[in-house]
Amino acid sequence: MKRTEHYEEYITNDFEKVDLGGHVCVIKSATIGKNKDDREMLIVTLDMADDDTQPRLFTNQYMKDTRSPKKWPNIATGRFVEGSAFIARFCSAIEASNSGFKCWSADNANGVLKTDELIGKRVGAVFGEVEDFYNNRQVTKREIRYYCSTERALSEPIPKKKELVSANKITADPLQDIDWNNITNDLEGLPFN
Repeated sequence: MKRTEHYEEYITNDFEKVDLGGHVCVIKSATIGKNKDDREMLIVTLDMADDDTQPRLFTNQYMKDTRSPKKWPNIATGRFVEGSAFIARFCSAIEASNSGFKCWSADNANGVLKTDELIGKRVGAVFGEVEDFYNNRQVTKREIRYYCSTERALSEPIPKKKELVSANKITADPLQDIDWNNITNDLEGLPFN
């Protein structure tokens, strides 16, 4: 294997980590795409607002990116599947952060998401730590845990770390604690009778 062309840059390129807790963010882009199940989803990119404690954090990370093509930090990209509770909460947080703004147009009975008008809108985002697997090893990463109003974001506590389920719990036999000698054939009271 050959050494990476920009090896020195990669090992010395310390990106500033996002501080845990609430931040005031600005929507940089909003598009409608498809997920792997061919369902429509809203894809948004965020950056920290100029009045946040870490202004333009993700823009600065993007500008320092030496890959070709550059990529917007994944931590600052939200993906919301159509019809999910997540998109409803996200839009609610945007509306609470931008007086008088409505995410949905009144063009029809169901409304249409105004993606072009989301750009530049403010929203609160609360960041926390999450355990995950990456390259066959356990890592702790930071990600947006939930969205809220910008006003609320400033006073939100740091969320509890989301830990992986232990290997013992994953591989344990879920049927091992059942007393198989005490099972009856009494079907009375079951909801499908």
